[in-house]
Amino acid sequence: MIPSLIVEAKLARPKLPRVLKRRRLLDLLAAGTRDHPLTILSAGAGYGKTTLLASMADASSDDVLWYSLGPEDSDLAV
Repeated sequence: MIPSLIVEAKLARPKLPRVLKRRRLLDLLAAGTRDHPLTILSAGAGYGKTTLLASMADASSDDVLWYSLGPEDSDLAV
C-alpha cells in the first residue's frame, strides 16, 4: 500500500509566484488539448514546462488533475 503522503505530494500542483503570462503558448496548448485527446509538452530542463502547465491549470475553468511522475512510476507493479 502506498502511503497517502506520497500520493498527496504527487497530486499537488505547484504554487506559482507572479510570472509573465505567455499568452501565445497558453493559446497553443489550449488548442492542442481541445483538439486532441493527448497532448505532450516536451522541452529541456529549465524551459518553463511546469510554469506553463500550472499557468494553464490556474486559468482553466475545467477540472485539472496534476500528477508528478517519478522514477517509481515506471514500475508497473506500483
